[in-house]
Amino acid sequence: MVRDDDEGMCQFAAPPFDALQPNQKLAVLAQVGSALLREDQPMPRLTAVLEAAVGAVYESIRVVVEIEIDEPAEDQGPPSWRELVLAACQEHGIEDLLDPESEDIDEWAILVECLSDAVL
Repeated sequence: MVRDDDEGMCQFAAPPFDALQPNQKLAVLAQVGSALLREDQPMPRLTAVLEAAVGAVYESIRVVVEIEIDEPAEDQGPPSWRELVLAACQEHGIEDLLDPESEDIDEWAILVECLSDAVL
């Protein structure tokens, strides 16, 4: 989303992150992505910008789940974003999960928020 935002208008409801220039956002996302995905990567010292970047990642996940529900792609291969969210929830021990075909956007938003809360 950031890379495709030619005019710098892409907003994630995360003001410290949103205030960055697109190239700064990409650099921060690379740092946050490494910390989130690599066990050998030490957790960086938390700042408002890094916390906002993590929030932006989870907001993006919520948006793509909503898009997946509203505009299903015929050529989408497995796993779907909903399946990825469910797998992450299971990893974090979150119970009472939805069916992967559920179209309840509000319930998916709650699951994504639970994942975000588990990280932050």
